[in-house]
Amino acid sequence: MMRYIGIVIVLLMSTPIFAQELQEPTLTPYQKAEQALEYGRFDEVETWFQGLSSREQRTLPHLTLAALSAINSYDLDLAGERLRALEKLRLRSEEDIAVRSAVIAHYNKVERLLSNSRTVETNAILTAERKSALQELSKLTAAYGQVTADSYTSPDGKTLWEVGLGTDSIPVFYVTHKLGNGRWDTANREIVTIPGIPDDAVLSYPYLKGDGATLYFSIEQRAKIPTDVIGRKDIYVSRYDRESHSLLVPTQLSLPFNSSSDDFYYIIDSATDQGWMLSDRGLSPDSLRLYTFRPSSLTRYEGDDLAVIASWSHPVIVAGTAKDPLTPNMRRADERPIYFWIGDQAVREPSDLGSPQAEMAFTEYLKHHRQVTQIQDRLTQLRNELHQHPQKMQDSALRQEILTLERQLLSSQKALEAIRNEVIRLSQTP
Repeated sequence: MMRYIGIVIVLLMSTPIFAQELQEPTLTPYQKAEQALEYGRFDEVETWFQGLSSREQRTLPHLTLAALSAINSYDLDLAGERLRALEKLRLRSEEDIAVRSAVIAHYNKVERLLSNSRTVETNAILTAERKSALQELSKLTAAYGQVTADSYTSPDGKTLWEVGLGTDSIPVFYVTHKLGNGRWDTANREIVTIPGIPDDAVLSYPYLKGDGATLYFSIEQRAKIPTDVIGRKDIYVSRYDRESHSLLVPTQLSLPFNSSSDDFYYIIDSATDQGWMLSDRGLSPDSLRLYTFRPSSLTRYEGDDLAVIASWSHPVIVAGTAKDPLTPNMRRADERPIYFWIGDQAVREPSDLGSPQAEMAFTEYLKHHRQVTQIQDRLTQLRNELHQHPQKMQDSALRQEILTLERQLLSSQKALEAIRNEVIRLSQTP
């Protein structure tokens, strides 16, 4: 699976591929930040970036990663600052210039989508191990046909949509119908073309709505620098034109249905006003989040806290009439904040750790975390004040306070990272 962020950065820092060892290689701090960005753990990226020296922050790889983190967390003010810093870099190679242009294009695309965000009545948000989530959703939606990564089979079992490649390896769908004798009529397989998508796109998880014309599917772009998706997999919708054997130009679903992570397996039923979708946003690599929602409640959002709405992170859960897909293998999304991860284990409170020493160290971590948050809040307040009243740039006391707070923040973040590393070490010590 193409990793959008990884592909952007690999232009700058290619890593040789060695024979697989029995022991997994230790990740560098930069690689850990890349991994955190890939799965939407933006706080970890920020902690890493703020721990760098000013000189390190101004390098193209580091600044690129930090800019993408701000963009993908929908902090466009911070993203704008980092884009301006990127534009000041003196770049000579065409590859470096292409990376910078890609980040700017990504910012513009996310900004457009963010301004068009929607709210939707949410029935449940559940998380589970990836295999369990896929199996559970397959059971829940069995009445609407069978969806896999590469195909969709209609509820009556007589029509099969498959992902494929047509002439010149251009993505298409193959549609096959079942004959009266139970065999698939492969000799008369229909080729459905898809205008308006990149030639290097990879299609997955198709679902044909009950009207027989509305098709949902995910697009993953395997270009060096993706331009048609904001994450790894984005959900698109199109209409099937039987006469021309083609789809209309697909439309990217609005936020919050798409994100900087994998978003796929989108199924809706208008008759029961029920929808389902899977995403791995903000999770460890082996987990998925299942959203159930009411499609008819979709409304454009124009209020405050746009980033919260667009990320679909803390919606009001509205009880519905549909079956609650909660099983022993799945749990409701935990709303407690995640401070960091130890492998696949989210650390939210001392009891998540395995030793009394680690719990004591984590208590100290929380104290420093509150200090860092207070400094960040004060800096945000002062920066907003300058933004709203540019004449205050002449206020030397205000400028000095900002500089002092920035130095304090850098020092506190380094201390916080050191304590976090100690928590991790103690939790893994027998």
